[in-house]
Amino acid sequence: MTEPERPEDVPPVEDFASANPYEPVSAPFVEPVPPRKPRPGLLLAIATGAAFLLVTVVGLVVGAVADFGIHLAMNPDPEAVLKEIEKQLNAPGNTEMPPMILQSLGAGMLVGEFLSVFVALVFLRVVVGRGWTRKIALRLPKWHHLLVALLMLPALVIVHGIAHEIARIAMESVWPGKASPPTDQMFQEMFAGWPAWLAVLVIGFGPGIGEELCCRGYIGRGLLARYGYFVGVGMTSTIFGLMHGSVTYAIGTAVMGAFLHGTLLATRSLWIPIILHTLNNSFSVLASLKVLAIDTVEPLPDAPTPWLMYASSLLVTMTGFWLLYRTRVRVIDSLTGEAWRPPWASAAMPSDPRFVGQTRFPGYLAIAAFSISMYTLIHVLAFVA
Repeated sequence: MTEPERPEDVPPVEDFASANPYEPVSAPFVEPVPPRKPRPGLLLAIATGAAFLLVTVVGLVVGAVADFGIHLAMNPDPEAVLKEIEKQLNAPGNTEMPPMILQSLGAGMLVGEFLSVFVALVFLRVVVGRGWTRKIALRLPKWHHLLVALLMLPALVIVHGIAHEIARIAMESVWPGKASPPTDQMFQEMFAGWPAWLAVLVIGFGPGIGEELCCRGYIGRGLLARYGYFVGVGMTSTIFGLMHGSVTYAIGTAVMGAFLHGTLLATRSLWIPIILHTLNNSFSVLASLKVLAIDTVEPLPDAPTPWLMYASSLLVTMTGFWLLYRTRVRVIDSLTGEAWRPPWASAAMPSDPRFVGQTRFPGYLAIAAFSISMYTLIHVLAFVA
């Protein structure tokens, strides 16, 4: 009886029987798939910024119209109220808004800001997905990073004002009459007659939380991953600036955005730029409303430029960032003690719990430089006051 024929690629039965069962079987090499870079790219980032603005404006309009309608409905003579508002608006030389319209605008801006924060939170949870707080670095900061950031805040507020003023002067020299007014004057015109708590909620907490979640949290995460630290921060800050309206105001705001992004990268905590952004806006609007006895950081039309205050503020800002960089959070593998490097530019911590964030002593030179610059700024501010 002859053995039946078998295909050439099938080994005989004895070959299987003679194989060593303990010998490892080599698997074919498969090229590892690189991790996908997070969104957004540049076009989606621009669209996200525009959508964030649209949500805020829609909330403002709906809130203002609803508040105005409720007050009219509660008034026994709504026609007389409307005639009085029209009379105030058409009065010769009048530059102020009627109190009822101001109140409705305040309510609308409050609705718009809180709506934008809510939409940003839902958007991050849905789009970024599970673990979104870790991915956008929404983690508690180190106490010494928070302390340095708060000490830097007065200087950052002044540097913010310097950037606005330089942009305004440059715009005025190129296109006379087209530059925006100083920010203090803008705040006084917008929020005259508003209660201080409402101005802080609308200008401080709303943008401080919502804009940071949108810009540094989502947009910056994608742009840094795709274009690197310097280009990514520049793109994110430019979009952040353009979200604030006029060209002169956008330039100063973009500079502030770059500083805020630097604190995020050094501390790996989005709470640091959120706190700085909120306090910067709150102090600015409270100073404009004369609630805080703080002089404007932008020179008055006929006043000498306080160059010494500007120089000392820049010095505090530079030495403060040097201190943050020296104490930046380094991710270490707790099992091997080796430093972890992310696959792309990022402020996020790894998901594996064996990786921990560590900081180093900054060195006495960095501490001394920051302390001396702070001492100088305090004395300069006392002299200017």
